[in-house]
Amino acid sequence: MKIEHIGVSSAAFVSGGVLCVLTAILGLIKGILLMFDLQFDIGFTLGLGLGVLEILVYFIVYAIAGFIIGSVAGAISAAAYNKTVKLFGGLEITLKE
Repeated sequence: MKIEHIGVSSAAFVSGGVLCVLTAILGLIKGILLMFDLQFDIGFTLGLGLGVLEILVYFIVYAIAGFIIGSVAGAISAAAYNKTVKLFGGLEITLKE
């Protein structure tokens, strides 16, 4: 069995979605780490308040950026695959029932 064509738009959405989730998790972790850094430097109330806001901002910004970058990378990768498959053949995969 060979994969001979990949839909560019479907590959863009899949890779964009995957990168969106991964970067959202990264943004969440970064926001939590910054919250604890501010908590120890400034104080519990102010640090916690800014940290929660930073968690939300990093979560949203990283998710949006991840989706955009993932979509572009997925579309370019699918288009490149579709062009080079004519030269080298498709990917051979083995499926087990």
